[in-house]
Amino acid sequence: MKKIDSIEAQLFRKEKVKIRLLWGALMLIIVSMLAMVASYISILHQQEINNKFIGSQAVERMVISNFEGQVLYLDERLEAARKIVKTSKDLQSISSFELLRNYPFKNTAIRNIIVLDREARPIAFSPSLDLPMSFEEAVKIAKNSVFDLPVSTTVTKGTRRLAARVLSVHLDDGQYVGAVIGVIDPSWIDELVNDIFKSYGMHLSLRWTELEITSTHLKGIDKNQFNPFYKDGIANKSVNLDLLVQSSFNLFESGLFWTRSLFILIFAVSIGIVCLLAGAILIQAIYKKQTRVSIREHLNKVDAELHAKFIANMSHELRTPVSGILAACEILGNSGVNVEQEKMIHLISTASGHLINLLNAILDDSKIQAHALVINRRFENFAPIINNCIELFTPLAKSKGIAISAKSSIPDGILINVDQLRLIQVITNLVANAVKFTHEGSISINTSLKFNSTEKDFAVLVCSFKDTGIGIPKSEMENLFKPFFQVDATESRSYGGTGLGLSITRKLVELMDGIIQVHSELSKGSEFTVTLPVECRQRVKDDNELEHLKSVNSGRSLKDLRVLLADDNEMIRSVYGTLIESLGCECILANDGQQAIERYKKEKFDLILMDCHMPILDGFSATAAIRQLETADVGRQVTPIVALSASLSEQDRRKCKEVGIDEFCSKPIKRKTLEELFIKVCLKDENALS
Repeated sequence: MKKIDSIEAQLFRKEKVKIRLLWGALMLIIVSMLAMVASYISILHQQEINNKFIGSQAVERMVISNFEGQVLYLDERLEAARKIVKTSKDLQSISSFELLRNYPFKNTAIRNIIVLDREARPIAFSPSLDLPMSFEEAVKIAKNSVFDLPVSTTVTKGTRRLAARVLSVHLDDGQYVGAVIGVIDPSWIDELVNDIFKSYGMHLSLRWTELEITSTHLKGIDKNQFNPFYKDGIANKSVNLDLLVQSSFNLFESGLFWTRSLFILIFAVSIGIVCLLAGAILIQAIYKKQTRVSIREHLNKVDAELHAKFIANMSHELRTPVSGILAACEILGNSGVNVEQEKMIHLISTASGHLINLLNAILDDSKIQAHALVINRRFENFAPIINNCIELFTPLAKSKGIAISAKSSIPDGILINVDQLRLIQVITNLVANAVKFTHEGSISINTSLKFNSTEKDFAVLVCSFKDTGIGIPKSEMENLFKPFFQVDATESRSYGGTGLGLSITRKLVELMDGIIQVHSELSKGSEFTVTLPVECRQRVKDDNELEHLKSVNSGRSLKDLRVLLADDNEMIRSVYGTLIESLGCECILANDGQQAIERYKKEKFDLILMDCHMPILDGFSATAAIRQLETADVGRQVTPIVALSASLSEQDRRKCKEVGIDEFCSKPIKRKTLEELFIKVCLKDENALS
């Protein structure tokens, strides 16, 4: 559990790191976006300011140019009016018509032409005079004028200040007789501002003799508060007329292009950030879900491995005493017993065999659940496989009065690429079920190969198992291949079994890329059909193989063999030692791998039977040490080593090959099997030499 908790904590830490990296990357993206937005806004703002400056300066120059033209025209009018005043004998007699003579008003901003006496009183005016106006400042300037040239000034009209030009009038003798004043109304500038500038949030300031003569003022602006109007750059001046024009504009006026773009950009960036945050939250949720799934899968895998390991260990522990029981039964059966004793021995052997089959089924199911079962394909002759399976159940079928018939259309000499062990297991389970659930009638087994029309080396192996048994109800068909399922699951059921046979059979067929189908009718029988894709090739008989078969069957004696049996179980040592000695061999016993090595150093053996799992030193390590001793002693002959194990795991088989074990035998093992093993391993070289 600590290991599982540690792995779970590591996965959660990895998830936290991924989430932190995700949010860090997101923050970096957002900061980069904001920096780009700020840079873009700054560039856009500056570009807008530059454009406004260019436009405002053009307007300023236009205003100055227009204003200068009006002032020059006014100066001509003032000079004409001064001539009238100088030639007039009586200033009171000057009329408005006379001031307009030869110089009518054009469409200009000139408001008045006014003639003042030396006391600054208006004597004549054209076209009209809106009093009150203050002329004292203008007359004072005119009196102080030395060159009798027009001078710029201002006059007040209520709260407004109007632009004015004043020209003093002196007689030829130099006597000051009055002044002529021309008033210009700058309201046209206000109209310009209203028509053009205000729509762009701009403001124009016109200063005449350092006094502002424009009347437009923005409302709601407090000088003590932030003023949003922007002023910068060089103001346009008219040097000779004391005129200065300067424009400004509101930075946050919605009419400006950059403010509209700013709002759009901010909106777009906000949407982008929201989308990024939503995406990050979604990815975080996916990460968490994937992590939970990974943890769940890992825990399931660990649980399956622990389960498989537990089943394997239990199988090993149970198979060992059962192996001793079976061996003891075989020894007793060969020791000369009466009929009743032989019957009891047969019952014990049968019960032990059933227990072994049950252990094998449970172990296979645990391997399948843990995805640890491996299919090992080899080219095999199919006829012996199916025949041996049928022969195994023929006695039981005869005892029940059932006929088993087999028919095959597979050509002789064809080898098929299958896992022989798993195929035998499938066929055995299906034949056993047929015999088990059939009380009368027959069982027919049909096999055939359907070759591919385009690829001759590939075919489909079809095996059909048909019986006249009790059949299967339709309501139970869909549950038939589930683990531990039985059609008759009541306590009073008539048939035994664990309910694993068909479940394991289906999974084995699927692991071999095949399918299994069933057709059944209650009280009429069932038919199971297995379809497997296989690779085929023609069998080639080898002369060496034939010689080998002859040597194996030559019946040579085993009496000269010295066998070392290493096993930690006292019962196994006793019964297997007796079986070995019954073959005429000499058997030397060792309690563990270390004792086996010590025995090997002192004595010479023709064969070593090595249990894989022993205390102090196991069979794998002991075998590796013996092989090292053989390598070091050049003159010593290599001793065959056969592994005896109650475990059927593929891992043990692979480890046996790695350390140099010649053969692998699983417990329990019978006397006949031991005899065939000794002939195969110990006498094959002698037979080959003879």
